[in-house]
Amino acid sequence: MQTRSFATLAILFLLSTRLWGLELEPLKGAAASEHWDAPQFIQADAHGNVYLLRGDTLQVYPVTKAHDLGEPVQLEMDVRSGVPLDAALSASGSWVLNLGGKVRYFVDRREKALPALGWSPVSVGFLRDDPVAMVVPRRWNAQDDDRRGPPLLLRPAHDTWSPEIREVLHGAPEDVNRERAYRAALVLDGREGRYLLARQYAYRIELRRLGREQPLEELRLAKGEPVIKKSREADERRSLAEAKAAGTDVSHGKVSVFGGVYAILALVQRPGDRLYALVAPGTAGGKSCALDRIDWEARRVERLALNLPCPGRVSMAAGRDGIYFAEFDGGEGRYFGSWADLDAARWATVKQAEFLP
Repeated sequence: MQTRSFATLAILFLLSTRLWGLELEPLKGAAASEHWDAPQFIQADAHGNVYLLRGDTLQVYPVTKAHDLGEPVQLEMDVRSGVPLDAALSASGSWVLNLGGKVRYFVDRREKALPALGWSPVSVGFLRDDPVAMVVPRRWNAQDDDRRGPPLLLRPAHDTWSPEIREVLHGAPEDVNRERAYRAALVLDGREGRYLLARQYAYRIELRRLGREQPLEELRLAKGEPVIKKSREADERRSLAEAKAAGTDVSHGKVSVFGGVYAILALVQRPGDRLYALVAPGTAGGKSCALDRIDWEARRVERLALNLPCPGRVSMAAGRDGIYFAEFDGGEGRYFGSWADLDAARWATVKQAEFLP
């Protein structure tokens, strides 16, 4: 009897554990077996069609209904340097890439010229089908004396980039790493001129309107401040060795290791429904990622644990049948969670979430 009771308790424990989390399914066929030594990004268009971008060849694979990879198409460009550090797909199917520190824009697979940026892009996205870039100043020059601070979000306009948002510096002008921790963000287009801006190193999501520099509302955990770890000498020595191995002259340079800790890794919206944020392990309070389901109208945030370790960056796409995930490294996994499973899962209310004002 004791053995049977123990077995019953173990089964109940496993069932209750599953209720509080979601086991994501690996994609199938070539989507599970085909890997490459380069970044990968999974994205979806306005119709819920899902695509996987291969970073070394710039090939775009459609993800089929069977969760396999279809025949790829090629993003065409005349001159290429570097690998994609970030990528986004517009509602209409255009791509924008942060490629080796330069913003590259593709319409119908062909590159469309953009003005020179003049700033360091940290992420890219779309607003009203126009490419945008989140930027960090390389250094703040005195000739730009706008009291609102350097640009945070830029949109292309004719032969230059126009600031959609400016933000005052958060420390000394030369402290680029601190600025990156505060400024790095994800942008998600909305309706009626509204959009969402999610800070990557702080749990802070801002509801904004085009043409207005201040957010309409904000969602925060704690104070919405980024977590920045102090760099260690071992990290600096390793970065210095890597720079030397790459042929960089470091004799007159100073090594600075970025210590920002990810909070929000990705942001998507279910068509006509709620917002979903992929939360990094440190913020989620565990060893794996979690998914936050955000109902802005009801001012409610719910959290669901995932079996996704998220050792680094992850991209996410809202498809017709569910949410797709891809780790940054093209040699790692791609996963899926259906809307049906997400709806049936047991979500926990995030009581610390605060909507302002």
